[in-house]
Amino acid sequence: MPRPRKNDSSTVVAPLVDEFARKLGETLERFITSRIDKETADAIRRGRAARGANGGRRKRARVLCYFPGCKNVAAPRFGMFCAALHKDLARAEKDKLRAAHDKKQRVRA
Repeated sequence: MPRPRKNDSSTVVAPLVDEFARKLGETLERFITSRIDKETADAIRRGRAARGANGGRRKRARVLCYFPGCKNVAAPRFGMFCAALHKDLARAEKDKLRAAHDKKQRVRA
């Protein structure tokens, strides 16, 4: 290894530059991480406020079977009658019950 020269400024400047670069790197790292944390917290807060807790999707209304007194869930596949008990009613019976249900809904509205 060569002997350092007496008037060589690199022996004095190099450690100063290294220390400056290290401190600058640490400062930038702290700044960037705090900025990222702040932005993600703001984005999460904005997202929840705009969409609500369930992501902006509303639950579908629970429609009950059109048969009077039945509390089972209606199935569109069976003409809005429950799959458990009333899906096999005659077509005329279903039409009559649907008409009564529609009339009752219009009176409420």
